[in-house]
Amino acid sequence: MNNYLKQIVDLSNIDKEIESFTPQLDSINATLKAEEEKIDNLNAQILAISESIEDIKAQKTQNDIHILEFSEKIKDCQKKYANVKTEKEAQALKLEEEIAKEQLESANAEIERLEKIESSKQTEKEEKQKELEQVLGQIDTIKTQTQAQSKKINEQINKVYEKKQALTLKIDTKVLSFYEKIKNWAKNTAVVPVKKQACYGCFMRIDDTTYNKILKDEEIITCPHCGRIVYQEQE
Repeated sequence: MNNYLKQIVDLSNIDKEIESFTPQLDSINATLKAEEEKIDNLNAQILAISESIEDIKAQKTQNDIHILEFSEKIKDCQKKYANVKTEKEAQALKLEEEIAKEQLESANAEIERLEKIESSKQTEKEEKQKELEQVLGQIDTIKTQTQAQSKKINEQINKVYEKKQALTLKIDTKVLSFYEKIKNWAKNTAVVPVKKQACYGCFMRIDDTTYNKILKDEEIITCPHCGRIVYQEQE
């Protein structure tokens, strides 16, 4: 194989190796990220429940005020009975008292309903807080593990980069520039093998003339269809 071509193939393999570390790092960080998102989500839920509880308390306070008003109205109606002079006045006062009693009963029922909801919300809040405490207790361990694993992979990445740097110093600058230009759009498929006379970048069949040049391994050849650097893979 042509020395320049061999260097480009080796460089392409190193770039692929470097790129392979990205999903590894993403996988390691995914667990930590998931736990951090869980903490944010739990905090948001606890805040929403707390706001709901405060709203319920405000509604209870408003109903307590109504209960006092209705109670006073009933007492006022009962006092007025002593001064009633006609049947019509008595019926009107009785109706007013009955409405006040219904309103009082409704307000008390609403207080009871709100108290049940508040109790349920308090229980839910306590459960979420326990869950949050559990996650917070684990997060430090996960952070330590993540940092240790990331450090190990980054050490491996640095070694590969050193190998890449040593190789790029040996490669002709024009050849290197040519490779980088293709790599800009083809990414890790800038250099691909030819198998059964087909480019393994675009999977198109290569014409006989170009294929014969590839077999000779005397120069750097690009696929006539996609422009990737191609070479004959040794079977």
